[in-house]
Amino acid sequence: MTIMMNPYRKGASNNNLKANRHVAAPNSSSGNKENDTRHVNSNNSNNSNNNSNIASDPSNMGPQSQRRQSAVKKCLNLGAKKTKHKSTKNLVQLGVNGRQAFQSHLHCVVCRSKRLKDNGHCVSISHHAHHKCCRKNTSTRGMSEMTVYVEKYVKAMAAKNNLPLSRGRETKGQQSVFPLFQHLKTTTTTATGTTMTDKEKVAAEEEEEETGQGLETSPDEPDVFMDFEDDSTLDQDQAEDIFDFQETRMATLLRTELDDRMSKGDQSRGNAPAGTTHMARYILSQFNHRKTKKQDESDEPKTEAYLQSQRRYRKFFAPGEITFTFPKEASTKLPSPHYHALQKTSYIHVDWEMSHPGTALHCYNCKKQEPSVEAKLVHDRTNFSKTWNLFPVFDQSGSIIWASVMVYVCSVCKTRYPGNDGRVLQMLDPPVRDAYPVHPRYAAEGATFHLTKKLSDDLDDSLLTYGNADYFCRKMHDRKLRAYEEKAINYYTCDKSSPHQDYIEMSDWIGDYPPDGKALRSLHETAEQSSLTVTGISNFQRHKLEIQMVGCLLVFAIDWTFAVIRNYFQSSAKACFTCMNENGEVCNLALVSTTKVEEVAHLVEQTRRRPNFKPKAIFTDTWPHNQDFWFMIFGAIKGCLGIFHFMKRIVDTLRPNHHKYWEAMIALKDAIYAYRREDYRKLLCSLKTGTMAKDKKCYTDQEINELRHSKKWKQRYAKFLRKMLNSGPDISQRLIQWRDSFANLVDPATGNKLFTADTHPSVENQIKHVEHIQFPDGVEMYREIRPGPRSTHNLSTYRSVNPEPMLESWHGRFAHMGNTGMNDMLADIIHLRGAAEGNVKVRHKLSMLDGGGGSAPTTTDKLLLPPAYLRDHPVLKDHCLGGVINDLAAKVGSKLPYQNLREIEEDNGEVFLSEYHREQMKRNVSLLDRPDARTKRCGCKSCGRNPVLILNEATERVAREKDAFDRVVTEMESFDISTGASQTLTLVSTKAQYVFREGSNVAVPITPIAPHPQIVPPSVQVHQHQFADNAICCMPFLEYEAQRKRNGKCKPGPKPHSRECRHYKKRKGKKK
Repeated sequence: MTIMMNPYRKGASNNNLKANRHVAAPNSSSGNKENDTRHVNSNNSNNSNNNSNIASDPSNMGPQSQRRQSAVKKCLNLGAKKTKHKSTKNLVQLGVNGRQAFQSHLHCVVCRSKRLKDNGHCVSISHHAHHKCCRKNTSTRGMSEMTVYVEKYVKAMAAKNNLPLSRGRETKGQQSVFPLFQHLKTTTTTATGTTMTDKEKVAAEEEEEETGQGLETSPDEPDVFMDFEDDSTLDQDQAEDIFDFQETRMATLLRTELDDRMSKGDQSRGNAPAGTTHMARYILSQFNHRKTKKQDESDEPKTEAYLQSQRRYRKFFAPGEITFTFPKEASTKLPSPHYHALQKTSYIHVDWEMSHPGTALHCYNCKKQEPSVEAKLVHDRTNFSKTWNLFPVFDQSGSIIWASVMVYVCSVCKTRYPGNDGRVLQMLDPPVRDAYPVHPRYAAEGATFHLTKKLSDDLDDSLLTYGNADYFCRKMHDRKLRAYEEKAINYYTCDKSSPHQDYIEMSDWIGDYPPDGKALRSLHETAEQSSLTVTGISNFQRHKLEIQMVGCLLVFAIDWTFAVIRNYFQSSAKACFTCMNENGEVCNLALVSTTKVEEVAHLVEQTRRRPNFKPKAIFTDTWPHNQDFWFMIFGAIKGCLGIFHFMKRIVDTLRPNHHKYWEAMIALKDAIYAYRREDYRKLLCSLKTGTMAKDKKCYTDQEINELRHSKKWKQRYAKFLRKMLNSGPDISQRLIQWRDSFANLVDPATGNKLFTADTHPSVENQIKHVEHIQFPDGVEMYREIRPGPRSTHNLSTYRSVNPEPMLESWHGRFAHMGNTGMNDMLADIIHLRGAAEGNVKVRHKLSMLDGGGGSAPTTTDKLLLPPAYLRDHPVLKDHCLGGVINDLAAKVGSKLPYQNLREIEEDNGEVFLSEYHREQMKRNVSLLDRPDARTKRCGCKSCGRNPVLILNEATERVAREKDAFDRVVTEMESFDISTGASQTLTLVSTKAQYVFREGSNVAVPITPIAPHPQIVPPSVQVHQHQFADNAICCMPFLEYEAQRKRNGKCKPGPKPHSRECRHYKKRKGKKK
């Protein structure tokens, strides 16, 4: 029997307590809290009067004994339990304040994301500022808010305590302490005798500070400028010493700072050279301050920090400038290799609010979509503040101008703009925009580099004819290498008596290599299509409009060229169709798959629809082939076979190395044409008398004959002679004689005949076309240019209006515009530009002839002209730009700088080159738009299905109608019901279906015209003659009749009429 004792019973002995402890020990050691709790509860639940020992039966033991764990069971439970390791997750380091200590790599969002990214995790870097407790926070630097406030307050108080009491000669350039005592009501007498209050004096001093009078210098930095009251009293030597001192003072300061940073071994990160990066950090630190983001221009920041930063900013950047050029040190000092590499190079800081206070920055996208919305830009941060990366701007001299650029955010659409983005530059005023040395169209969105204005202009000229982008890239790199060589020579020749440090390596000096040819081509392509220009029109669009405006009044020539196709890399075109007028201007040009006329039918008809395109004759290389098509488009036009192609088909069959080749050429020319006798006689007289040559040489008949058998004759003297074509029968007879005379001539040196196997068939074929090469009647084929007053020979020169040889000559230049293997868009840009600028040059040449009057400039005019070798170069290539400049001059009341400008007209929808080829391929597979198989005319809505007919088409249709020009004129009185005003209406009706527009090449179909019901008085009855056709009464009936004639049938039911028509009858509804 086990006796359980209550250890808490009064009077219990120590022995009993010990016994109880000994009995309860197994339960307490088991660790089962539930058994202990139940045991205590059971003891507490006993009746307080029951103090005797409880004796239990062995078969009915208490709950403690029944639930007691044995040693074996306890071991099994312990073995089955999961081992618990002590967690270190909640172990944190506490600070002195008892809180968790700050760790930047855990608690700073920016530092944590950067650390994860460095470890290979794909995370994005936050654009928020660092944590306030982080040392990289620019505002707190890891200090508490109270510490920052105290230090800022102490610094402000120290600056005020160090201010002088008044502004005088010895304190010039420093702020006075007087404005701090604005509460005083004293007055000051000015020099004029008037009094100024304290507030007025404070305002005057603030205005003086804003104008830049005086630059305050920080206590820890020496002043880099010196002010002199009057330098007019200094002699020349003293002035030179002062100038040298002012020039080298800034250089010495910057050199000391750079050498100190480089000697400390500061690791410069970023894409720029180490010296440039350190100097950019130093310059930015001089005027860096916390900026307000107020958008109201009237609330400009006037805080002390802002004024202080403006003064420091003006130490490096002049008013209106954003470029700082590192000054040159004195040549007598031992140069520093780091600063020597920087001197004469430039640094740009793009912050328009800092450089041009008060400048309004607007969002380009919002302004373009909603012009009335005033969406302003708010500054965010620079590209240098986080990554120390600078923006490269490549210069023409070979150096790189590194730039730190402020990024702006639109307050409406939240679009981010770098300060040097072309869209931001375009929204600025021209004087402000010119501070950044890059064209807005070359500052494309998302660009990683820029080219200066001079360098981008060189790129434009190089890509057109003279070079390519790969060559331009190598040229930029060569200039950079030459610049390094010059710097190295200058470095080692300064102060030769002292040992020099090693000059910086070329790889460290270069910084960034120039962009490759592919990047330059892409940049040029984007710039040419950009509308970020002064005129608002892209260069590509302007060149296209220039081609669309070309007209023709006399003759034009067409031809296909094949060499230019090599400039297109992936184009499926096989040839390029070209057209030129009598002045030598290119009218149109397009890539085609074949030389069939169906491929250019759309282009030719669109050219015909130009109001200024009214030719009298056409020159082709295959006339009379396809003459029906040309007659259909141009009407009664004279077709001619070009003399160049006529002779070329014979000359190409001859052997050019034959000793009788030039003799045969002269005889062939004499067989086809002859020079006018008067012109030829004057030329021979000038050659024999010596007035033609500068050395007064007199030519003999033998020498003149030798000149005629050489290339010099055509190059020097052809412009003084006019050609006269022989008659058709005469040319046939002369060609036969020429063939018989030179057919059997054998070269003794080679044993070959002059003629080949193709010569005889070619001559026979060309004899059939002798009538087609005759000049058109009524067209003067030459334009006389009379000699100038300084001419020694007094011979007039003659310019032919035959465009065929000019077109062939232009084909040679056209093939060399651009380079082989370009993409279609870039090739179109370059070739279209070459054609458009060529047209401007042609018109400029004609305008030099006394305004096109046909005479050379007088002596007075020549004094105002450039030299003769530059006289054919146009002064202005962009007439749109000239118009804008004239408008600006007119607004300010100045004289217009440009005269005889050609206004650009609206786009008429014509396309050229590869763009035309792509559209033509779509028309060829369309059932409605493809050319007609019989007439070869284009069937699109702009050509065959165009209701506006071309002139000759309308003429033919009107000729087939009877009484086409019967006119009926009716006058009637009408009045306006709302105003009561009366007027006389004149209604003209005719049976003709087409009306010809005066001065145009098209005819408009007449539509029925009915008076408006409000202006017809009730007493006047509308008759049939008030419509264009007596049988047509209203528009619905006209459409009904047109459908019936076209389809041969119409819908059943009554004929439709408008409600205003007299034949209109209201339909009665069906009865239910």
